Amino acid sequence: MISIKEFREGNFEKKGNNRHKHPVLIFLRKNRFKAHTVREICKATGIKEDTVRSMLSVLMKDKLVEHKTPYFTIIQKVNKKTSKKTGKKIKRK
Repeated sequence: MISIKEFREGNFEKKGNNRHKHPVLIFLRKNRFKAHTVREICKATGIKEDTVRSMLSVLMKDKLVEHKTPYFTIIQKVNKKTSKKTGKKIKRK
């Protein structure tokens, strides 16, 4: 709990900055080569469906997750040294 003065002045530690540690994002990172339904994510993480949907919404706004009904997957950042198909590094000779 914080005082009204602290609240109005913004002198407090803001929550929500630990998105990268959220179980939904961790699950999607570990399974980054597959797309999952909300129910699959709920079952794997043990988190209620409303919470999972809310977190997926935030992750989509942050452009970390891609959605095509009914599936969600983490967005793969592809660079020149990465295969577009697998996301794995390409060995150059």
